[in-house]
Amino acid sequence: MNENDTPPHPETSTDSRLSNSLSPYLRHHATNPVNWWPYSDDAMQEAQAKDLPLLISIGYSSCHWCHVMEKESFEDRTVADLINAMCIPIKVDREERPDIDAIYMEALLAMSGSGGWPMTIFATPQGRPFFAATYLPKEPRGSMPGFIQLLQAVREAWQSRRSELLEEADRVTEAIMNRSNGTYASNRPQVRAKIEAIEPVSRAVKEFSTAFDGNWGGFGRAPKFPQPHILELLMNFHLLDKDMGGLEIVAKTLDHITRGGIFDHVGGGLFRYSTDRFWIVPHFEKMLYDQAGLVHALTSYFALSGDEDTAFVIDKVHSYVSETLYLPGGGVAASQDADSQGEEGAYYIFRKEEIKEALQDKAHLIIDHYGVTKSGNFEGRNILHRGLDEPLNLGEDVNNCLKVLKEFRSKREAPEVDDKIITEWNAMWISALFYAGRILKNQQYVHEANVLLDFLLRDHTDPDGKVFHTSYHGVRSQFGFINDYAWLLTALLEGFYATGEHSFIDKAKTVVGYVLEHHYDHQHGGFFLSDTTSTLIVNPKEILDGATPSANAVMTRALLRIGLILDSRDILDAVDKTVSWGAAAVSASPSGTASFSLAIYEHDGGLNELVVGDQAPEEVVELSRTRYLPNTILCVGPFGDGPLYQDRDARYAYLCEGYSCKTPTRDATELERILS
Repeated sequence: MNENDTPPHPETSTDSRLSNSLSPYLRHHATNPVNWWPYSDDAMQEAQAKDLPLLISIGYSSCHWCHVMEKESFEDRTVADLINAMCIPIKVDREERPDIDAIYMEALLAMSGSGGWPMTIFATPQGRPFFAATYLPKEPRGSMPGFIQLLQAVREAWQSRRSELLEEADRVTEAIMNRSNGTYASNRPQVRAKIEAIEPVSRAVKEFSTAFDGNWGGFGRAPKFPQPHILELLMNFHLLDKDMGGLEIVAKTLDHITRGGIFDHVGGGLFRYSTDRFWIVPHFEKMLYDQAGLVHALTSYFALSGDEDTAFVIDKVHSYVSETLYLPGGGVAASQDADSQGEEGAYYIFRKEEIKEALQDKAHLIIDHYGVTKSGNFEGRNILHRGLDEPLNLGEDVNNCLKVLKEFRSKREAPEVDDKIITEWNAMWISALFYAGRILKNQQYVHEANVLLDFLLRDHTDPDGKVFHTSYHGVRSQFGFINDYAWLLTALLEGFYATGEHSFIDKAKTVVGYVLEHHYDHQHGGFFLSDTTSTLIVNPKEILDGATPSANAVMTRALLRIGLILDSRDILDAVDKTVSWGAAAVSASPSGTASFSLAIYEHDGGLNELVVGDQAPEEVVELSRTRYLPNTILCVGPFGDGPLYQDRDARYAYLCEGYSCKTPTRDATELERILS
């Protein structure tokens, strides 16, 4: 069975096609009157046999506008009858199938210039797209065409002007192939001067600095996304050029995010994005990857600043994830919906009278500090947010009031949790926990990260290193993607950094072997999203950052570290070729490929090595583990094999920057000096 195959199913029952899916999102659509198919070879063959186009609808469980389009159109019998008569409808969970999502997102970008979900694609029976849009209302609304209107137009064009649609499908497919799988290989030398290698990072930082909102933090105006990987880039570059003001940008942005309504002050956790410039009114879904990204960025900022408010917010995010998204059988759920009781955000907002009812004589503590008014700031109710002049942690009395409000709202219908387990996002969370546990000296975080990683290694990988993308109630998918491998390797590295245990590197070696065999482009460099046996119309090689860093950037940075620890020429050769492949894209789009620019910088001499033996003084070990060292291989603990440990004394700390080593030391003050 290849990755497009699905288990056999009766053709007569819509419910049977989706109801056994591993995706709660697809299961939810199983009872629609639309005759949905999962993305499969069977669906393509059905379209070819009936000579009908495909309608490919892509969304995810916590997507508000996906729910709106379902209610308006996919649950409507008139619309469903039209869909069923004129096309083969396919429903895709973008979180379950990022490969399909990536292909058709490229089509949407090529045709409209912007992307989003729900994604509405019309394609030939072979899957070649000729029309792409996002949300469409049932009937025309303002400048938006109606979905019924579009369906009728596609049916007419398929019957009478098909050659035009096929020409468009060829043009768009070629554009997808060029964008998704371009050959970026260049003739650049493998190693350049360090000053030259930092130039792409510097250009990206300048672009982000230009887009920075100096009044309210973040980048651009509205909507605003947290984009923690940009904040990480700015903090990283701050170590190299403190005159650029990167740390000030990060401080202001994190301050406004964690004070704004985009942060859930009652229950913890970060909403997906702010609809306004001021971070007040969020889009209320909560994604696991956003929680991981915020914890990681906050941890980096804490390591640089020592700001105790930052540690307070990290704890609030952790509390939300552990209480709401941790699953009884192991693993972490993907997301929590924006809607409950048919209304977006209803669970999270309060009338002033409700706060008085819940808190009685303590109500003023919340009313005064969290922007509560009688008229509210969101449809007559209040999204709690903080002012700018007080600490985030207001002390025991206020925190107790927040706990009472949390209990008060728990009696409401809570937004649904999408309890499928995504390897990539779980590994992001594990990485963030290991990192926060190490920097904050919180062993509970490290323990949880270990438990969650053991679960992934047991239930989401095979002994040969193959990784599986999702599981749902104990049943796992049949495929994995490069994002899963990249973040699992990153989690294993963070586990090694936090504990010094070489078993993490041993497991990483096995996973890398599978990646190089099944995802690496041996001809041009770079890593394919899907296994090289994929039968989709294109197998993308992702280099542009999105809501998270690009998979090729994460993979390249992880492989560079693992290759040096293991002294593996095969791994390092793959890194060399991948850096060469990506260099042209970085030159063309510095801010779009910011994460990959860091990979180039590290490859070309910007990656350091800090080796500290287990017999070194305790204060030297602690300093090494708690210092902000984003461009450093951290080997703290018992010595292993390989050149990083060769001819070294376990009583000392050894720092090498690029290709130059400092004098070994056992003195924490001296180590602090050379690290600075």
